[in-house]
Amino acid sequence: MTRLERFARFFVVAVLVITAVLSLSSCGIDKDEAKEDMLSFLEAVEAERFDDAKALLHPELIEKTTDFATAIHSLEERCGIDFSDGITINKTVNMQYSLYNSDYNGSGYELTFYAAVGEADVYITLRVVENNDGYGVYYFGVDNG
Repeated sequence: MTRLERFARFFVVAVLVITAVLSLSSCGIDKDEAKEDMLSFLEAVEAERFDDAKALLHPELIEKTTDFATAIHSLEERCGIDFSDGITINKTVNMQYSLYNSDYNGSGYELTFYAAVGEADVYITLRVVENNDGYGVYYFGVDNG
């Protein structure tokens, strides 16, 4: 058997093994569920139900966030907004999905919305991650529009 034949056989076996592993694994995040959780998170932040919003965070983020309400108020101050004035999503401007990302060792689903918070136009980015440590909102960012 030549080197080329051995390589071709190895390549076919490797592709079959990877395909089998991926088909038997969880196959990533359910996009509809992730989007629903993102919207629930925003609703809780808007209503200042910070315990409800914090419950939707990824366990790694919960560990890093000692005072969630203070973190939200700090974000509001930095951006000159008040979420309790209302969050209106005007459109989704970006969507990214990854079956696996080495940054968080799991699957991720990220949406960026163009939204109004009160009178201010902003971009809101949310990322939901599922990995060995759990599932939940892993990133919440706001940029002035």
